[in-house]
Amino acid sequence: IYVDDMDIQNIPKRTYRQHIGIITQDPMIYTGTIASNVAFGHETTDEEIERVLREIGGGPMIDKLPNGIHTEILRGGGNLSVGEKQLISFARAVIHNPSILIMDEATANIDTETEVLIQNALNKVKEGRTTIVIAHRLSTIKHAHKIVVLENGIKVEEGTHDELIEHNQQYAAIYRSQMRSVNV
Repeated sequence: IYVDDMDIQNIPKRTYRQHIGIITQDPMIYTGTIASNVAFGHETTDEEIERVLREIGGGPMIDKLPNGIHTEILRGGGNLSVGEKQLISFARAVIHNPSILIMDEATANIDTETEVLIQNALNKVKEGRTTIVIAHRLSTIKHAHKIVVLENGIKVEEGTHDELIEHNQQYAAIYRSQMRSVNV
């Protein structure tokens, strides 16, 4: 694997891992406050945390909570919705500002309404960085510069959304199927 033309085997793991952020479908939420979960070991201010949360669409979440970003969160985020946990995870990625962002099924467990909010957050989070998105929900990757379609770990297609639709193979079939289910 090469990053900026450098083989990562020649870079200490700790060094390159500091430049990688990961957002998973089940974000890690810790006992503490929204602010402490967003900052998660990074020196930042309350103002910056609130600004980032609002930028990615978390304003309504902050406004409805009794103590805003200082609202206590139960272990695992038991007092938050799945979408709210994802917003915290996205905000954490923005605060930590990684060069490379890996999103592993980050929209898999959310409803369609929340997905729109998360899509807006995704657009903000991926600005100025390399983003690798692993997704079955194709609306998440529709605007990617390059889409790689895998089947059983083997690349079967590659291109932009429009190119893959035009080729009318697996990606196009999956996309049409997902669009039908959304329209129903």
